[in-house]
Amino acid sequence: MAMKGRLMKMEEDGTGRVRLADFHGHALDGNWQFGESTEYLRQLGALDETPRPGGPRVVIPNYIASLNNCIFDSGYYSVCCISECEALFKPLEQHIGAPDA
Repeated sequence: MAMKGRLMKMEEDGTGRVRLADFHGHALDGNWQFGESTEYLRQLGALDETPRPGGPRVVIPNYIASLNNCIFDSGYYSVCCISECEALFKPLEQHIGAPDA
């Protein structure tokens, strides 16, 4: 959760996004995290390139849940952090009786 905390401190106005320049600037400050290239973030689905002042944004939940943050990936399975959303979705899915509505 330390990574989430650092990203939330950089978050832009409650959007769940961090300006790409701030994301990369954090890496330049000597932090080994947040050094992924723009292209790699795009491939992860963690880059919001909607035209707006300040340029692209990194989508915090997509970045945190991406495979690059797993500690192990064998090709058959991955060892990743549990998604905080699972605890919210499970009761809803049980109530609805399906994984989507």
